[in-house]
Amino acid sequence: MPYWIGDFRWIHLDTPSTILLLMTLGAAIFSHHFFDVQVVVRATVVYAGLTTLALEVYRLALNFLARLLLLGSPSEHAFAATALASAINAFTQELVRRWLERAVDRMGP
Repeated sequence: MPYWIGDFRWIHLDTPSTILLLMTLGAAIFSHHFFDVQVVVRATVVYAGLTTLALEVYRLALNFLARLLLLGSPSEHAFAATALASAINAFTQELVRRWLERAVDRMGP
């Protein structure tokens, strides 16, 4: 909005106004039943779980490699941890996604 009116005193209102717009749209969509709430909640839980798993695998790989390997710089640790975490996530992501979907389906009504 500040770009439209050329007044940059209000630049910090962009983020809250975007969040407010998305919350308003979400409330309208759910109140008029345009989407099934269970489908949205299921997808949210599944992808939040996958994201959490990916981040934790990266953190564990970084700690493990920092202790195991005697690499010189922190950037080498990060590169090695990224490679290891990517390999682990590549082989486990689909299995974990299916497991999370079944778990969420069992909790549903």
